[in-house]
Amino acid sequence: MRESHEDWLSLARDLIARGLGAPMLVLADGAPGLIKALEQCWPSSDRQHCSVHRARNLIAKLPERERERVRRAYWKALDEAKDERDGRERLAALVVELERAGYASAARCLADDLDALVVHLRYPLRHRKRWRSTDEDVKDVSSLRTSQVSARLVVGVVDPERSAGSGALALPRSVSHLVT
Repeated sequence: MRESHEDWLSLARDLIARGLGAPMLVLADGAPGLIKALEQCWPSSDRQHCSVHRARNLIAKLPERERERVRRAYWKALDEAKDERDGRERLAALVVELERAGYASAARCLADDLDALVVHLRYPLRHRKRWRSTDEDVKDVSSLRTSQVSARLVVGVVDPERSAGSGALALPRSVSHLVT
């Protein structure tokens, strides 16, 4: 599957035609085509930017000597945040710290779409870690093929109408049979 806006829009419309209502939360990486399609098809749904993808992009913009420290600070900000506002403030403080240290590119990376990075903090504590990433088990997405990451994006769709108490819609890991 390609990742153009038209491809994502086609997939979303196909899911809607098969009965998927507006999800309360959609997890996605920063793919512009996907985000545009999500906003068109489900404008009232919350959109969470994948925290693993953001961490990977952020860390790549830092010198080797700073990577582990910033990685720890990033995850600590998300793990210890009490709510969405607290998470935003903690990450904004890290943005300021990166700017002051001369890492403008890393600061811009973290600041970009920051609100979508803390959306998971609106939800119950028991779901937060699982719902902040397209795949909670992915530590290094650079080893994954695009098709694997895309499938995880769809797995991240949450539909309260169809969930059995957990709030999560369990879609198959592979979406190839959903796309005609």
